[in-house]
Amino acid sequence: MDFNNRDANQVAKFDSGWQALVNSPELITKEECVATDVSMSDFNFETVIKWFKVCIRLGDKIPDKERDLYTLNLMENMKKSTEEFFSSSQLDYSTLGKIENTFSDMFDELVYPSDLWRKFNSSEKCSGSDDERDIWNLQIVALISIILLLLIIFICVCVWCMKLCKIKKVCEKDCTYDRGRYCCIDENNCPECCEYMKKSGLKFEKTRSELGQNAGSFTTLGKKKNISLTSKSSG
Repeated sequence: MDFNNRDANQVAKFDSGWQALVNSPELITKEECVATDVSMSDFNFETVIKWFKVCIRLGDKIPDKERDLYTLNLMENMKKSTEEFFSSSQLDYSTLGKIENTFSDMFDELVYPSDLWRKFNSSEKCSGSDDERDIWNLQIVALISIILLLLIIFICVCVWCMKLCKIKKVCEKDCTYDRGRYCCIDENNCPECCEYMKKSGLKFEKTRSELGQNAGSFTTLGKKKNISLTSKSSG
């Protein structure tokens, strides 16, 4: 509709239907917002402002790919309406100033939509949260690794202590202790000890008497070692 060539009846009819749409914003479509050439006057400027505010709200629901074109068309309509209005309005300066500020705020809302800051803050917050979450995850993994390592060390120490205690229990009565090891002086004197030594990889080879001391040699893990042993006193 050409707003510059409308008679009074057409204006009244259109303004009446337009007012009904503004009062029921759910009936306004985005196509009407960008296709309707809105003519603002001293008598309908409040309705026009409501109209554009509804259209701005509709823009928030449009996908990002379509929103840019919609925003440009809506801003073009607003620009044209305000230029015609301010060039012909007879309202006082105070009212015109308020109207100008209102449209300025609406233009700012279109150029800098509220969800832009919300998305930016959300993205920034999510990034920070992800970093913090990664740090916490690394700390948890490190803590679990340390606990597992300590547990493995503890188990190894326990096994070693149990083995040592068993050797002491079996051999301390029938064997000689030298340099932290229990060894048989004579295989016949301590069969249980020697049997355990054999099972443990300590293979008894022979006994001999030299310089008043008994000495035995055995191999540990396939490596031959000679250890001097102090003889036991015979009752």
